[in-house]
Amino acid sequence: IKKCVSDNAPEFRKALVDLDIAPLEATPGRSTSHGTAERANRQVLECGRPALAQSGLSLDFGARACKFALMSRRLHKITDTGKSIYEEKHPGAKVTPEWAFGAEVTFKPTKDTKNIDDAKVLPRGRPGVLLGYHTIPGGAWSGDYEVADLDHFKTLSGRKHIRIYRTK
Repeated sequence: IKKCVSDNAPEFRKALVDLDIAPLEATPGRSTSHGTAERANRQVLECGRPALAQSGLSLDFGARACKFALMSRRLHKITDTGKSIYEEKHPGAKVTPEWAFGAEVTFKPTKDTKNIDDAKVLPRGRPGVLLGYHTIPGGAWSGDYEVADLDHFKTLSGRKHIRIYRTK
């Protein structure tokens, strides 16, 4: 090794000089490698931040907001052919209806979560919070949504986590 780019850390600089390797100074705070990965990470955060802010949910839902926002981006960004990125990758696939991350929705809970005490007169749907679309490997939408029960947010003080339901 004849030369090495460093972040100007004194201990790293001293080690380079001791090994007779020329330390090349880099601009502080500017990465000189991994540019493609850094740009992709930045784009994910740029998509996810507004979704999380508009939803009013806590930072615990940040990863879900980013995943949701990227799916929305794939649904809306139009390519040269006039189709979205999603339609180009999955021709003939069902395109999802678009709602905002954290939107209040009514969902039908799965059979294992229904209370036996629920009267037949009660509505079949429960109020919930939309947290995402369930996708299968390759990014195609399975037709299922990821939803959290709104009551879990109201009684969060005694809960360690919020259960997320996968439902139609």
